[in-house]
Amino acid sequence: MSTQPDAATPDAGTVTLTVDGHVATITVDRERKLNAFTPTMMAELEVAAREADRSGARVVLVRTAGTKVFGVGADINLFAELTPVEMWRDWTTDGHRAFAALEAVRCPTIAVVDGLAFGGGLELALACDFRIMSDDARVALPETGLGTVPGWGGTARTVELIGASRTKEMVLARREVPAGQALEWGLASAVVP
Repeated sequence: MSTQPDAATPDAGTVTLTVDGHVATITVDRERKLNAFTPTMMAELEVAAREADRSGARVVLVRTAGTKVFGVGADINLFAELTPVEMWRDWTTDGHRAFAALEAVRCPTIAVVDGLAFGGGLELALACDFRIMSDDARVALPETGLGTVPGWGGTARTVELIGASRTKEMVLARREVPAGQALEWGLASAVVP
């Protein structure tokens, strides 16, 4: 990849796994940068998902730091200088592999969605079996505003949950969906205060 290693930069962020009895928790922590993923964090997510699967946990929670933003996906500053081939070969492929590892966890996975889940943040939640959203949560797949499309499986997973027409509305019109409507559509499993 043409970018510098992100672990050496301030606000690099981490993805950690903790296991407490039968509950494993994967935490994405880069709150100051809206929990935007770096390449290192994507690799850590893949490792955490695989370790959670082997942990003997009966449920895996996926959380992020803070309550205002669940996640905004990729840190666009880190991929802006990549060539299209580098983008596909590294960033997109690594994201697919990490989210597939999360989706493959054999016990139930639950995304705990506080605040905004945009782009790859929503794609992270969609890789889980269930999505519990705070009543002020909003979700969106706004990547077309950046001249790209959701790159980590979001469109396929969204079509499975809400159908092609609503997915096109979210992607092409960049529609933000509030928690209540996400529940009605089937994007959320539950909405809580």
